Amino acid sequence: GYAAKCNQMSVKGFIMIMITLWFTMVQTWHHLFKDSISLIKSLILLLLNHFLFRETMLTLLQAE
Repeated sequence: GYAAKCNQMSVKGFIMIMITLWFTMVQTWHHLFKDSISLIKSLILLLLNHFLFRETMLTLLQAE
């Protein structure tokens, strides 16, 4: 039961990451066509989100 639960969670997580990446890409392209300053801001936010997400995931995994 535990392994199945973990697997289900990882699948959900993967889907969420894919959706997030897709939206981020759409927004980034939108900004790219708008102006490069917005693109730079988007990339900085994306990097921050990536690191925050990774730290959160590591914390959650360690809490198990």
